Amino acid sequence: MRRRKAPEALLRQSMRVTSLKEENLTQEQRNAVQYALSTTDGITIIAGKAGTGKTTLMKEVQQGIHESGKQLFAFAPSAEASRVVQRKEGFENAQTLAVLIQCKSAQDKIKNAVIWIDEAGMISNKDMNKVLDIAKAQNARLILTGDTKQHSSVERGDALRILQSEGGIAPVQVNKIQRQKNEQYKLAVQDLSKSDVEKGFRKLDKIGVIHEIEDGKERIEKIADDYFSSTFKSNTGKNLPKEVLVVSPTHIEGEKVTQSIREKLKKENIISSEEKPILTFKNIQLTVAQKQKSENYTEGLWVIFHQNSKGFKAGSRYEITGTGNENTVLVKDRNGATALLPINKFNDYNLFSSKEIPLSKGDKIRITGNGKAQDGKHLFNGMLYQITGFDKQGNIKLSNGSTLPKDYGHLTSGYVMTSHASQGKTVDKVIISQSSMSLRASSKEQFYVSVSRGRQSVAIYTDDKADLLQAVSQSGERKSALELTRDKPSVKMAVEVNRIGTINKLKEKSCNCHPKNQEKFYLINQM
Repeated sequence: MRRRKAPEALLRQSMRVTSLKEENLTQEQRNAVQYALSTTDGITIIAGKAGTGKTTLMKEVQQGIHESGKQLFAFAPSAEASRVVQRKEGFENAQTLAVLIQCKSAQDKIKNAVIWIDEAGMISNKDMNKVLDIAKAQNARLILTGDTKQHSSVERGDALRILQSEGGIAPVQVNKIQRQKNEQYKLAVQDLSKSDVEKGFRKLDKIGVIHEIEDGKERIEKIADDYFSSTFKSNTGKNLPKEVLVVSPTHIEGEKVTQSIREKLKKENIISSEEKPILTFKNIQLTVAQKQKSENYTEGLWVIFHQNSKGFKAGSRYEITGTGNENTVLVKDRNGATALLPINKFNDYNLFSSKEIPLSKGDKIRITGNGKAQDGKHLFNGMLYQITGFDKQGNIKLSNGSTLPKDYGHLTSGYVMTSHASQGKTVDKVIISQSSMSLRASSKEQFYVSVSRGRQSVAIYTDDKADLLQAVSQSGERKSALELTRDKPSVKMAVEVNRIGTINKLKEKSCNCHPKNQEKFYLINQM
């Protein structure tokens, strides 16, 4: 598929690169646009570091494709990257990758068109294979943009990196960082993008943005003070709050920071002191293998269906009350009606834990699962809203004018994100809470993503600089089976040991064999 000739109209687009609509493109971006519009390859990879303007150059690519009479359809692995970031940048038809993979009508629309997938470094091997099959079946070109130095897929396989290293698809590189406006900040991010973590870390420390505060209570209070002053005091001159994001590698540390921020905002009368307890759900991210074992269906967890299944409707939710016989689980719906869930339907649902969180008027919340508001407006995973109040039934009024059912469930506080959830976002300032309680979830990829979110500034809070540097110097990169077996002495030795062991077993069995068979085993032993 890779060398499949592109449509002739697209080839002619190389002529229009000299009259680009966007005059502020760098030479690297211009080269990438020209390549994307003129290559004959069926797969094009544009590899760019965080903040190098990959989305900006894709606007120009889209313009060229449209002028050729073709269409470009935008996708991304997450709803945050597709329906929030891509649509905000003008790609109105942007959808999640899951829609492309699961929806036949979405596949039909891309026939003879161009597919653009952003944040492609987060695609698993399984999903990438499905995308390649779809593109081939629909005679569609594929453009992948991403950065293999950032977070990879939660599922198995780092598909974008493997396409480059093992598939032989050379990417077009876009390396000049555009996002950071502070030169020293930009240089530190540049080092992190090259995996030179210690050098980048030292530069960040030198400009005074790494704050070491050993006392946990004091550190978290400082983060809350920083969030408040950065958001509501250091405004843009138009009396508008800055866009500030707090990132923490783990939910545990993030929850502590959230609590402190909310207390600070109550004290400053930004949010109301009156709170309402709201039920929320969190996907516990069981693997396929774990979902097939009934012992993982513990009482109190919830089963929520994302597609219709025999006896269960998409969107329905059931609380687990126990286990039945023959791989079934006892569940009850919100009205108390019981049912038996066959766990061999594991592809139709996910498992969630639940808890109540306090919310107030003025609070910021983030949607964690797709759904609809009471007025029918779509709510997408990753969208942020401010709470403007509650109605008499306790339903949540949102800043977009919609009302969220109080039992919607798929929401959380919107002040703090994990690094994985923050990938693709750009804000004025990023505040990172990364103490010893989060070091096991730390890596050079996580640190690079977290630090590179800000346009203007970054602030990092930890309890031990030395421990933090050591933790973020470790890579979370996963190797493919082919990479692990190539020219590895230990693997060769294991193969040889296995070979010798097999031969010895065969020799033992050959003691009473016919002389001709013994001769065969002798020959095997000489190999």
